[in-house]
Amino acid sequence: MKVFCSKGIGLLMLAVLASLPGRASERMLMPLSGLVHYVYLEGGAIDAFPDEHVASIEQTDSMCTVSTTDGKRYEYTGELDHVSTIAPQEMPELESFKFNNKYNDMLMVDAEGEIQGDSVFLTAGGIGKNLVASFRSTADDDEVYVGAKRQVSKQTCVRFAEPVTYTVSRPGWRMLRVYNDGSSRWLPFGHDYTVSVRFLSDSPTTQYGVPIVRINTLDGKIVTSKDTFKTAHISIDGAGYFPDLPDTLVQIKGRGNSSWQWPPYDSNGRPKHPYRLKFAEKQKPLGMTAGKSWCLIAQAQYGSMTTNPIGQRIAAKVGTAHPCHYIPVELYINGDYRGAYGLTEKIGFANNSIDLENEENAVLLELDTYYDEAYKFHTSYGSIPVNIKQPDLSDTAVHITKQEVMQSFNQLANAAMGGGDITKIADPVYLARYLMVTDLIYNIEFMHPKSTF
Repeated sequence: MKVFCSKGIGLLMLAVLASLPGRASERMLMPLSGLVHYVYLEGGAIDAFPDEHVASIEQTDSMCTVSTTDGKRYEYTGELDHVSTIAPQEMPELESFKFNNKYNDMLMVDAEGEIQGDSVFLTAGGIGKNLVASFRSTADDDEVYVGAKRQVSKQTCVRFAEPVTYTVSRPGWRMLRVYNDGSSRWLPFGHDYTVSVRFLSDSPTTQYGVPIVRINTLDGKIVTSKDTFKTAHISIDGAGYFPDLPDTLVQIKGRGNSSWQWPPYDSNGRPKHPYRLKFAEKQKPLGMTAGKSWCLIAQAQYGSMTTNPIGQRIAAKVGTAHPCHYIPVELYINGDYRGAYGLTEKIGFANNSIDLENEENAVLLELDTYYDEAYKFHTSYGSIPVNIKQPDLSDTAVHITKQEVMQSFNQLANAAMGGGDITKIADPVYLARYLMVTDLIYNIEFMHPKSTF
């Protein structure tokens, strides 16, 4: 992925930066410095007015009028309960706050929050500072906000590069807050908590700040075959922010097509090959979902060290079906440094890749001009080469036939290429998400086609 910049774009970026948080031109809330007038309404709602923003308060038994310093008037009649400078006696509170790795795809271990008074402290290991919080307050109908934005537990994503203030409020509780430019707006009020996160990735323990994978083959020789596994020992240093993997036996062999045949060579004349890893028992390298099969991608092509992880992160963010993780690592084999690699799941029906409740009628296809699987076909429209990756149709326990697979995929290809209705053949939402990612990162594999699953 190449990023181009011109003088005009640079000037535009300066203008954008000038308006970012922390700049002198930022519009900021003025701190509360005095009394607050609370207008209690029937049904539990409360309108609160900071004293410094109140010009006058006129009150009778049945009516209250609040005039503010910006010339506005707020009148309360039938719904009025009473007016007081005493805050609600029972403020809503947070009972728990955490980052669950189930809802944060690059957070490999849950981060439990420690609530101390009005503060919440967490330590998080993983990549990225945009996280989805899971929280619980004292009442089911409490409302939680960051500023004016309503927060939904296990759904709303917030950036935690700096401390973030969460407000636990009640339905109908709002306060008229004033900004440094004199403007005002209604914001929820209640119990404020400052959430501070310590990111382990800010202080990595490895030289280059990324995890280190060390593989030592039992025979002490490099891997030269895509067909035969070698037995080796593997250990992974998580760089202080991913879980480590202690020394474990693993099977390793080569993988890839063009990346295996024409790799670049390092300064010692050694090819930079991609590899497949296979464990006897399921493992969780760097805290990813447990699985037996993994891949080390060589990232030999120019620019691939950024395009691969960026592509997978975008795929995860837009909700494509079964995106992979892609974690940058440094690789050593038999003590020799082999360069920057990417550790990722091997694509297939498995709980760490395509995890399906029922695989009985599931088929994994790959569009690929290498056309190198035992079961394969070309589509009737466009002659697209299709490999049947899974299931193994030679297995007598598999009841799907090649003819059925061909017929089903031809229906999709014919509808898509002929301008027909594909909504009964494919999920249009997931197809749109996939095509969106393909377009955003300019992925041209689809055009060959190569490695399109």
